[in-house]
Amino acid sequence: MYPPHINTDAMYPPQNNTDAMYLPHIKTDAMLPPHINNDTMHLPHINTDTMYLPYINNDIMYLPHINTDAMLPPHINTDAMLPPHINTDAMYLPHINTDAMLPPQINTDAMYLPHINTDAMLPPHINTDAMYLPHINTNAMYPPYINTDAMYPPPHISF
Repeated sequence: MYPPHINTDAMYPPQNNTDAMYLPHIKTDAMLPPHINNDTMHLPHINTDTMYLPYINNDIMYLPHINTDAMLPPHINTDAMLPPHINTDAMYLPHINTDAMLPPQINTDAMYLPHINTDAMLPPHINTDAMYLPHINTNAMYPPYINTDAMYPPPHISF
């Protein structure tokens, strides 16, 4: 629905905005008029998932977090594909990147394709995308159906 390089985090100051610390990004919510811009109505989190109905988006059922799944059509929304017991957003309270908290064997990005990877929000030593040059977040440069993370097998993902 939204160009993949758009990033909702741009409207927050650096101390609360991991994306503000890394380039490149823009922001998804800037494209929305205020009446459908989640960020203008709800603070302190960014969550555009409320644009999807609960039965096709389980993120709306959980506590505040930053979730890039709103950029994907429902049928490739990674969280929608996972049952609650392995839904990273369901397991953790406010956070930016749930996968960063998980070991590789339960890293949803490592297990499922295609997806949007929020690893660009992490410092390089725990940023899988940072291991591949010349970019911070390869996914930001491609539409959802062309996902560079899908090109690298799970064993390359490490923390």
